[in-house]
Amino acid sequence: MKGVEDDGRGRSVPCLVAVRCVVATAVSVVAFVMVVMVIITVRRPEEIQVVVDRGYVAVHGMETAVVGNMTASVAMAPAPAGGHRRLLSTAAARKLSEVHGSDTQTVGGGEDEDTEEYYPTFRIVLKVSSPTGRGDDVIDCNTTIGLVDVLAPPSAPAGSTDAAIVLFGAVRFSLDKESSHTLLATATIGHDEAQRRYVTERYRNSFVFQVAVKVQMIATRHSSSTTYTFNCWPVTVGDGYAAELVDDDDVLCTKTTSHDKWIPKLLHFPAPPPTS
Repeated sequence: MKGVEDDGRGRSVPCLVAVRCVVATAVSVVAFVMVVMVIITVRRPEEIQVVVDRGYVAVHGMETAVVGNMTASVAMAPAPAGGHRRLLSTAAARKLSEVHGSDTQTVGGGEDEDTEEYYPTFRIVLKVSSPTGRGDDVIDCNTTIGLVDVLAPPSAPAGSTDAAIVLFGAVRFSLDKESSHTLLATATIGHDEAQRRYVTERYRNSFVFQVAVKVQMIATRHSSSTTYTFNCWPVTVGDGYAAELVDDDDVLCTKTTSHDKWIPKLLHFPAPPPTS
């Protein structure tokens, strides 16, 4: 009606409309970003961690192999049923003789010299974990481990190369999400005389020596797979589990970049010089 003033009810204030639009847009953007982050987190590959247990690789029989190469007397244990006899270190032979008496045979200096050779066995323990909880529930892992003699002088066969002086066979296992797996791998050397000579000479010169442990892991989820390379340093190689050699701390392995993948291969050891 003409002459009646409008009290403003039902009329929108322009500044409030702008504020509402800004708030609605901000909420939409935040919601969109959160959805994208969730999708990326779910689809992002799991974070696998690898450590070398106590930073140590134990060698059983290394001392005996070195002694054998020096043509000193060693002892041989009686063979188990259907098995082969094995050479023992002096301490082990002494203990065995207390149990078996004359069944323990000393070789290397008598007329009945036994030329059977002892093959040193390397043992390494890795702890593999997937702590983040990302990715699939179960990951199939195919792992190959090598010991690389990174401190070898350039003139040595292992100098300036990432080929392994000891290569462990592939080990396959399943890793659950947010879980860990303890992996024990062993490798016996000796069938290659040049390899055995190199490793025993390396041990003889320093009694213990340090290596880099290279780990190649192929992680398979459903139909896709990813290859990881881990570098573990420094790791000590020693004879047995002597308390003074084994550290209490694990060695955490670092994951290398995508363009620095390690290809597992055994070092080509030169043949020993001919004997006169």
